Parts: sequence; structure tokens; C-alpha cells
Amino acid sequence: MQIEKRFFIKNQKYITAASDKELIAHSLGATLYIPANHEKLSKKIADQMNVGVVSMVICLEDAIGDNQIEEAQRMLCEELEQIQKEVECGHLNGNNLPFYLCVSEIQNN
Repeated sequence: MQIEKRFFIKNQKYITAASDKELIAHSLGATLYIPANHEKLSKKIADQMNVGVVSMVICLEDAIGDNQIEEAQRMLCEELEQIQKEVECGHLNGNNLPFYLCVSEIQNN
């Protein structure tokens, strides 16, 4: 008996960045958490997309220290601008950016 038949009610579906967005939203699977203050974050995202990662969280919460939040926010803004440039140049597919932002609180400044 195939292992899938023994352990799963339904056969597995493999998810890629090109999969239906609703399917991805309900089936994130393993998710890569990256601190928002990671140097060269835009390169990290592009590299992970190239190896097929379908779910990443850019974290401004647990992955960085409380005393690093402002610097991480600044770095994140710069990296998001770089990602936008990469999309505009055609180096990244803006329809398949597999990342989410995790924030601890939202303040109106």
C-alpha cells in the first residue's frame, strides 16, 4: 500500500509560487521567518523565490529585539523599495511575492 494511502485521506497537492492564491492561503505549509533587520532582505527574498519557497514572513515582532524595532522598520522600508525596483525591472514577479509582514503593533505617527 502506498504511504499516501495509509496516512492521508486525500493525496497531497504540491504547492508552488504559481499555484492558485486561495490554495496557497489555506496551505502555507512550512513558512520561513526572516527578521526584518536581515541585511540584504530583498536578495534573500529573491533567492528563496528562486528555490521555490512559497511562504515567508518578514518579522518585526519575535525575531528582533525590542531595542531594534525602529532600525528594523527603517531597514524594511529600504528593502521594500528595493523589491519594488526589482519588480519594476522585471527581475521579480510581483504577482508571486510569497511574503507576509508580522508586526507587533501599528502606531499612527
